[in-house]
Amino acid sequence: FNPQEFFLPEELLPPKKQEHDRSSSSTSALPQEFEIGESSRKTSLECHEEQIEEILNHLDELSLDRIEKHKRQHRRKQLGQNNKIALARFKIADLEKSLRKSKLVTKQIRKVSWMQSMNSKSTRKDRRTTKLDFSYSFC
Repeated sequence: FNPQEFFLPEELLPPKKQEHDRSSSSTSALPQEFEIGESSRKTSLECHEEQIEEILNHLDELSLDRIEKHKRQHRRKQLGQNNKIALARFKIADLEKSLRKSKLVTKQIRKVSWMQSMNSKSTRKDRRTTKLDFSYSFC
């Protein structure tokens, strides 16, 4: 779109009506000039209408392009948010899995510790019993 095209050069404008032409004997030239001026006016009006139509179409396209651009940006932003949410969910699931493993390991350690302590108690009992048995055997 070129704004200078809106302004027509002087030679394209309809001729100016001059008062002394009406008084001259060549009255047949007057209607001809008027017709030329009228047709050039229609042509310039048609040109302006076409230019206006082109501008409006261009504006429509611009607004559609702008809307599409905003849609694309929104989709990208939404995808980014969806990716962040998916990543957060994955991290949470991973942490929950690690926590379950940790609890299981802790439970196993407690069980092993308890078994060791029970084993050492029974070993102490066995030692006492063995000592007693040994002392009784010599009597």
